[in-house]
Amino acid sequence: MGKRGAKTQLFRYKSSELAKQAHDVMYDSWERNTYLLKPEKIFHTFVSDPGDLLLNNQCICKNWSQKNGFD
Repeated sequence: MGKRGAKTQLFRYKSSELAKQAHDVMYDSWERNTYLLKPEKIFHTFVSDPGDLLLNNQCICKNWSQKNGFD
């Protein structure tokens, strides 16, 4: 361990399409099984086409993608 703590080896996908497929499967599984945690509230975040960050369909940050360097 160095100053920043233990290093984690990241898994890299051979293609972005394969990474997207894996992400979709994991996300769908999470959505199907969230009820097991018995949450009091469920929040859904989404980035709109213009790059705004939405929380339960309400804008909480305009130009979020641009502000975070994703555009």
